[in-house]
Amino acid sequence: MPDPRRGAAQVSLMWVIALCVISLVTVFFAYTSQQTSAELQASLDTARADLVVEQTQRGDINEAFRNLSRATGWDASGSTELTALQGQIGELAGVFPSVDPDTVSLEGTMAGLIGDYNGLKSANQNIDREVNQLRQDLSARQLASTQNLGEKDGTITQLRRDLEDTRNSFNTQIVDLERQRDALRDQYRDLDSRLAELRATADTEQRNLTAEAGVLKQRNDILSERLDAVARRTEQPDGSILTVSERLGKGWIDLGRLDRVRLGMQFEIRNASTGSVKGRAEVSRVEENRSEIRILTVADRFDPITPNDLVLNPIFDPTREPVAVLLGDGYGSYSEGDMKALLGEIGILVHAEVSNETDYLILGTPFFDPDTGDLLPWSSQASYKASEALSVQVVPRRDWMSWLGI
Repeated sequence: MPDPRRGAAQVSLMWVIALCVISLVTVFFAYTSQQTSAELQASLDTARADLVVEQTQRGDINEAFRNLSRATGWDASGSTELTALQGQIGELAGVFPSVDPDTVSLEGTMAGLIGDYNGLKSANQNIDREVNQLRQDLSARQLASTQNLGEKDGTITQLRRDLEDTRNSFNTQIVDLERQRDALRDQYRDLDSRLAELRATADTEQRNLTAEAGVLKQRNDILSERLDAVARRTEQPDGSILTVSERLGKGWIDLGRLDRVRLGMQFEIRNASTGSVKGRAEVSRVEENRSEIRILTVADRFDPITPNDLVLNPIFDPTREPVAVLLGDGYGSYSEGDMKALLGEIGILVHAEVSNETDYLILGTPFFDPDTGDLLPWSSQASYKASEALSVQVVPRRDWMSWLGI
């Protein structure tokens, strides 16, 4: 019969062996688990290191994108669309002519922008140079203006001094004039008294002159009746041509200083046989008994002026002193005294009024009505009416200027 204690010992041994095996398995699994955990921890550390590197790289990329965004002005976060970029490049092409609207890259766009920028920069430099030149011109003009203002101020100061001197001079003259006025008032009173005396004397003389005028009128009527019978000078030649040069346009006449011929006097040249007008000449040189003439006009070149042709000036008479009367408000650039002297040089007497002895009535500048400014007709003048009544020859201005050679 087996021993029960031996069986119990075997069971206990099996339990010990089982426990040992379990312990070994447990230790093995624990060791294995520990190795796996170490490997996993190492993998985790490696993954974390990779994650840190990746995060660093991602941060660098994000920073690069942000720098790109700041540089280009577009959203570089990754949501930028190519169509938006192309649209903005198209807008740049509308502004800058060198930008190609079909360009997609920023590099191609910048090439056109840089060209336009350089062109604008060059134009801007030209404008700066022009502005600098304008500033220099403005400075020069301002300097000139300042100098002119200084000169103007000096001139104004001098004018003020002159004005003050003139005022002082005027004040002195006013005082002198007041003194002269007082003296003239005294003279006026004396002259007024003398005028009253002279008027009384003039009235007496007027009565005497009226009586004498009646006597003179009777004498004048008698003389007029005698003078009516005197024949006036007919239109006859004054001299003749001595010699003439058709090539030189000059000649000589048989009238000189003794015949009262003067420089500038003009003569009409006529044919000695037919009396037809052949031309006109002007005296250019005067000697004692002859004068040199300058041919002014020739009526017919096939009928030239020849020696023995006659010369005639309607107001020139070497044998008699004609009488003329002047009528006009001036005679061009000549005064009445000048006209008397010119007519006297060629032997024409000038009387004050038209009479039976008058040969010519010489007209000057017409008269004007002082109130209305209208031109007064010659027929309204007493001398003109008397000339018509006595058949006196009326000489207009263009004729006497031609005759006198002025």
